Amino acid sequence: MSDDLGLPPEEPVAPEQKDDKKRRRIIFWVSLGLVAVVVIALVIFWALRPAGEPDPTPTATVSETPTPTPSATQTPTPTPTPADPDTISLPTECSEAFSPAFFEGLSSSGLPLNDPTVADSPITKSESVERLRESLDHLRCTWGAASETGILSAVNIVDEPQRNAVISALGADGYTCADEAIATVCTIEFLDDSGEFAAAGETHYLRGNGWISSYWTQIDFSGYNEDIVATLWG
Repeated sequence: MSDDLGLPPEEPVAPEQKDDKKRRRIIFWVSLGLVAVVVIALVIFWALRPAGEPDPTPTATVSETPTPTPSATQTPTPTPTPADPDTISLPTECSEAFSPAFFEGLSSSGLPLNDPTVADSPITKSESVERLRESLDHLRCTWGAASETGILSAVNIVDEPQRNAVISALGADGYTCADEAIATVCTIEFLDDSGEFAAAGETHYLRGNGWISSYWTQIDFSGYNEDIVATLWG
């Protein structure tokens, strides 16, 4: 049957369809309510979280820095102290007191080395100086036997007070002492019977810790002390 507008009449809704619509509506609102509860819970959680709390991040493993092994301390090499040019060592035998050529010339002169007949003869006629010389370390080298010809000489090691004492004593006994560039040389000559020519004499060379004393008689003494000086001091 149609209504007054000429539309077909509405078909009556079955009771089952009404119940289905009602269930869907209830499920929709329950789901909406659960979503709202979850959202509210998250808002409350973030609101109650302490300010400034960092997000948990993985803890970095700190690697141990290797401790450097201390290197061995190098001991500085001491700088060698230059040798004192005025210091000598006492020769152990007469061949070490002369240059080879000069020693060979003396050996071939016919004058015996360290002849026992002059073993007790003093090197100098100054008694006080000879006593001091004998008391010190020395090397004695003599050329010739007991006669009017030959050389008596010695190399002594002295310290500064002893060197000064020798120079003072020689000067007091009439020796002529002169300071050269690096040494003090004291000399004396003994004249022959005519009083004009030197028949004998002495020469004393003192430098640093060395003392060369020589007595010569009736012989050419030139170059003798000079060769010892050049050999020992260079």
